[in-house]
Amino acid sequence: MNTENLIVEKKEFILLKRFITLSSYHRDKTLLRHLKELSSNLETACVYSEDEIPKNVVRINSIVTVSTKRGCKKDFQLVLPSKENSSQNKISLLSCLGAAIIGKIEGSTITLDTPSNKKILRIEKVSQQNKNISLDILL
Repeated sequence: MNTENLIVEKKEFILLKRFITLSSYHRDKTLLRHLKELSSNLETACVYSEDEIPKNVVRINSIVTVSTKRGCKKDFQLVLPSKENSSQNKISLLSCLGAAIIGKIEGSTITLDTPSNKKILRIEKVSQQNKNISLDILL
C-alpha cells in the first residue's frame, strides 16, 4: 500500500477498526501484514461524514476497476466479509486486495504483496452503490 493518507467515512472507519481487531488472530500471514498496514494507515486517515466524502474514494460496496502495467483490467465490488462471492466479483474488504485498496482514490497505485510476488495495480475507476451500512453487523 502507499503511504498517502486514506480517506474514510466515519461509520466505515469504526467498522474497519472492529474488523481489524476481530481478525488479528488470522492464520494467513500475508493477510495479517496487510491488515496491520491498514490499521497503521487508519491512524492518519482523513475521516469524513457520509455527505462530505469524495465520490472517487474506494469504500464498502464500491465498484472498482483496477489495471496492471500490462493493461489487464479487473472489475469487482468491495464488500463486507459476509457478502464475499468470487463468482460475482465481490471481494471482501478483509482480503489482501480489499485491505490494500479501501480508502484509496481513483488514480492511486497500490502494491499488493502476495506469497509468490508483488503486483502493482492502478485504480482506474470507482463508482458508488449508495448502500448504507450498519454498525450492528457480524463478520
